[in-house]
Amino acid sequence: MPGVYVLNDPNTQLIKIGRATDLEDRLANLRTGNPRLALIEWFETAEASLVESYVHNKLAEHRQEGEFFDIPPDIALEEVRGILALLANQPQKETVESIKTTEELEDERQPDADELNLLEQIVALRARIKTLQTEDEILSEQLMVKVGNSKGLLGWASFNGSSTNRFEAARFQSEHPDMAKDYMKTSYSRTLRIRKGMAQD
Repeated sequence: MPGVYVLNDPNTQLIKIGRATDLEDRLANLRTGNPRLALIEWFETAEASLVESYVHNKLAEHRQEGEFFDIPPDIALEEVRGILALLANQPQKETVESIKTTEELEDERQPDADELNLLEQIVALRARIKTLQTEDEILSEQLMVKVGNSKGLLGWASFNGSSTNRFEAARFQSEHPDMAKDYMKTSYSRTLRIRKGMAQD
């Protein structure tokens, strides 16, 4: 089974966090370039790519180069275990899809203790995400202005242009409504909307 490894370079004390489908093969390849690398822990998981990406992003400010991070081993292990614990409680996608598409709905009710706990966590998390997105947008625009007509900043960022083609669905529907009807497909799915006090709206 694939998994996520946490390695240590005893010379630099840097921690390497990555994923592999075969640990022994991966270690052999890595030690060809750096024989000092020592395995701290291996976590088997079918979600290795997601776990690696999550932990890398969580520890981004400590990244030195590639998959190496300037952190104590305990911090790396804590972050990997944290996301694995979260994933262990994730419902099966089939279950979620079934709930989202059911049309036999009951009346709204008061949340129980577990539901209230989840609601409070989601509300707090989404508020943090929104503020971070706003900060990210403002800081990114400041950086774009400073970078100007340069293609990017070495070792940090690229600022190249690209052209894309996209289908203007709204325009097509407006200009060719009869034709557009033949390509319309009706589907049903429920959307979870959360806002504290929503029941009083």
